[in-house]
Amino acid sequence: MVEHSSSESQSLKKSKNIWLKNTLNSVKVSLYRCLWLSIILLFQIVVLNFVLCAPSKSISINTQILQETVMPLPSLQSNQCQSGMVYVYDLPVMYNKELIDNCHDLDPWHSRCKAVSNDGLGPITAGLSDGMPENLAPAWYWTDMFSGEIIYHARILKHKCRTTEPELATAFYIPFYAGVAVAKYLFTNYTAKERDWHSEMLLKWLQDQPYWKRANGSDHFIMLGRMTWDFRRSNDEDWGSSFIHMPLMKQILRLCVERNPWDHLEISVPYPTGFHPKSKSDLDQWLNFVQTRKRRSLFTFVGAKRKVKSDFRSILLSHCYNESESCRVVDCAGTRCYDGTWEILEAFLDSEFLFTA
Repeated sequence: MVEHSSSESQSLKKSKNIWLKNTLNSVKVSLYRCLWLSIILLFQIVVLNFVLCAPSKSISINTQILQETVMPLPSLQSNQCQSGMVYVYDLPVMYNKELIDNCHDLDPWHSRCKAVSNDGLGPITAGLSDGMPENLAPAWYWTDMFSGEIIYHARILKHKCRTTEPELATAFYIPFYAGVAVAKYLFTNYTAKERDWHSEMLLKWLQDQPYWKRANGSDHFIMLGRMTWDFRRSNDEDWGSSFIHMPLMKQILRLCVERNPWDHLEISVPYPTGFHPKSKSDLDQWLNFVQTRKRRSLFTFVGAKRKVKSDFRSILLSHCYNESESCRVVDCAGTRCYDGTWEILEAFLDSEFLFTA
């Protein structure tokens, strides 16, 4: 009995000694880790103090250099042009101004001088004031559907994000009136070489410019005033020019009406409208006028038949004549609609839907 108590007491002491030994070891490890952490923190504090208290001469010099680099970009500082600035090329006049100056020669049948006048807006309308709010009549022009190149050029020259210093530009606009240039060659027996001449010469000029070489043209863009298919000729016998298929055009972003949906370099823009409001109040007044107007016809067709086999316009026109109770017709045979009439606008305003082809 006594021997049993003695051995139990010794075992207990032995277990206690083991526990104390393990505890001391754990404390030692913890202290060791804390010591190293303290040393590391102390070292960081010393380095940080050295940096903060060091002479600031070199830092101020670098700051001054940075300020001198940034100062020529006031528009970026004012957050007005956060995406950057646009430089507009001053092209040789043969690619834009000369085309407009020779406006009588742009169409094989009619003078195009009215259509390209007034920076592409065309002449101010006459005879519309009787059918709309009187103060909005001056905002209406006979704007040609293919004048987008001219309008865009005139507007971007006045844009707040335009720069005249090419080294400050993020993007480069090419004000070539490609649609105006090719139009006269589309409907007559001109050769493929003649249809491509302006485009080929423009690209030869462009590739020699220093800022084209900066990014191989990938920061350049152009506005095309005609549908993309007028610039996608694959064979010499086909329609249009081959402008878009020319090698240098593979880098250029294109704004165009009726874009190719499979071409990632094309961005679709609407055809120009004839309404050019001078202020937001003009726009609000026009929207209210349109939205509150009574619509008396379900459909309207404005156009004329073409001498083409299975012409879809002719089908629509005939259908509209046969459904006279719900469809209104403005037959534009001949030159009746060439310069626009109040009858066209009135038909649009009085109808729920418009047939187009």
